[in-house]
Amino acid sequence: MHFWNIFRKKPLENSFRGYIFENVYHNMPIKTREEIIRFWLNQKVLKEEEANRRVDEVAFVIRSKSTGDIAGVNTVYVKESEELKGRYYFYRIFIHPEHRGSFKMIEFVTYQTFLFLKKYKTDDPKPEGLVMVIENPKFYGKRARKWLSRLGLIYHGDDFLGREIWYIPFNKRPAYRHVNIP
Repeated sequence: MHFWNIFRKKPLENSFRGYIFENVYHNMPIKTREEIIRFWLNQKVLKEEEANRRVDEVAFVIRSKSTGDIAGVNTVYVKESEELKGRYYFYRIFIHPEHRGSFKMIEFVTYQTFLFLKKYKTDDPKPEGLVMVIENPKFYGKRARKWLSRLGLIYHGDDFLGREIWYIPFNKRPAYRHVNIP
């Protein structure tokens, strides 16, 4: 079975294994907004001012099915990319340390975000795809590069801070690889 083919049967699903994915992009309840800001502050991921600014960029909230608590969030913002010479969604994800270790969950939410944004209607010129600027040095190794490539992302190079830039355009079909999903 090809990677991401397992998700094609039910695109834009809202659950995967022990997690629920809540799409809140440009449609976030106030309670969820406050919960996300608290989540970031409790994890010391962002300072309060930046958390208040970034909360409007949240696309999906990832919740534990068993507790309902936030296990992670991803954010996107539109920006002109000098490196890629176009307008793209820039993607970030933060997973609570207790819920890390499963790349499958990250793969799932990344793909669901890709599908959603690809179809998302905007009055502005449509972004050309999804960009991930890898900020975590743990993802600079050979294994991580292979994983990102398997997701269909294309390595573009490093930015001026030495962070790796990966992207996947909306007008191209991802390069699928065989993956065993238990």
